[in-house]
Amino acid sequence: MIFNQNNQSSSKVSDWHTYYSEDVIARLNMIASGDFIYSGQAAEERRAWNEDTNRYDASITGYGYWVTQNFVDESTGELFKQNPILVVVDGDEIKAKFGDKVKFIGLGGYYSRKKHSYSFKADSMKVIEDD
Repeated sequence: MIFNQNNQSSSKVSDWHTYYSEDVIARLNMIASGDFIYSGQAAEERRAWNEDTNRYDASITGYGYWVTQNFVDESTGELFKQNPILVVVDGDEIKAKFGDKVKFIGLGGYYSRKKHSYSFKADSMKVIEDD
């Protein structure tokens, strides 16, 4: 029991970078530093969790962006087509239109064995202007 209490207290000190990694992105046949295509209609608000009330409160902490990445294996020429993923970025909303190319800085993925689901976060996102 003491071991569990120590783990819980230390986990509150760390941030999401401790749990999210580029390795998860690579296992899903994507490149974290590569270009993505914005495939959402609008950014989704992410609200802050209040530990005291066990509810989300009104303050917005970041936004979620639906993106997809088509990856070509250079050694075989095989094309991997991806379903959209939701990437959460803390901070102000970044305006993007459907079909815009975007790039993430610090993109990482996490697989929850308990929920059997993936989640994705990044430090920032920028829209890439066409040449």
